[in-house]
Amino acid sequence: IRSPFSLLSERKSKMVRIGTICRTSKDYERETVNEIQKFHKNLNRNLHPMQNEVEYQRALNAIKMEKIFAKPFLASLEGHSDGVYSMAKSPVSMSNFLSGSFNGEVILWDLGKKEVQLNIHAHENYVKGLTFSKTGKVFVSCGDDQTIKIWRTPKEKHRTDLGAQAVTNNYSDVEPLNTYLSSSLLNGIDHSRLEPIFLTSGTHVQVWNYERSSPILSFDWTTDPAIKAVFNPADPNLFASTANDRSIAVYDLRTQT
Repeated sequence: IRSPFSLLSERKSKMVRIGTICRTSKDYERETVNEIQKFHKNLNRNLHPMQNEVEYQRALNAIKMEKIFAKPFLASLEGHSDGVYSMAKSPVSMSNFLSGSFNGEVILWDLGKKEVQLNIHAHENYVKGLTFSKTGKVFVSCGDDQTIKIWRTPKEKHRTDLGAQAVTNNYSDVEPLNTYLSSSLLNGIDHSRLEPIFLTSGTHVQVWNYERSSPILSFDWTTDPAIKAVFNPADPNLFASTANDRSIAVYDLRTQT
């Protein structure tokens, strides 16, 4: 005969223990709107094996965002419908700024007002280069369609209407003063700071003036195309070019060779 104590102990050994979770709203809800949201986290390191890596990445992203939205970042100019490929700054005006995009669009910006002052469809493909003249009254553009175009910089009293056309996503009704056709590929353009001539880089390094439809001088240093060519700001007779073969060539207009 089994004793009642043995039967009771046997029943206790077969019983299943059930743990319950009891929470109150005060533990995870805010009492006021201004109070910080309460967040419960299990601090067991076995449950978060990548905790250090995640915290490091969060800190790195926070630093990057802080640098983006901090000075010297001042503003973002929005107006292009495609990626920007080239840009130029006026030598006489602190507010005039040019930018050219991959779809042939050229925009004249007013940096002071951060507004579009002129929007033109200058070329059929890439705008490879932009440059202002020495007076800032005209600017020159070259594109992937092997054309070079001269545009007049609009005066202040005419910019309001032209800018209004640009805001409505329509190109400003402006025609180029002159158009030149290059027989070779164009990669960039630069204007002399003292003389009414400009320089193009590409398959050949060529020097142009406003009065002739063909280049007045042409230079070839290597078989590779010239990536960029710029004038010397102090001496208008000197300019330099760079090419894909890691060469830097310096030219003198007085030699004419």
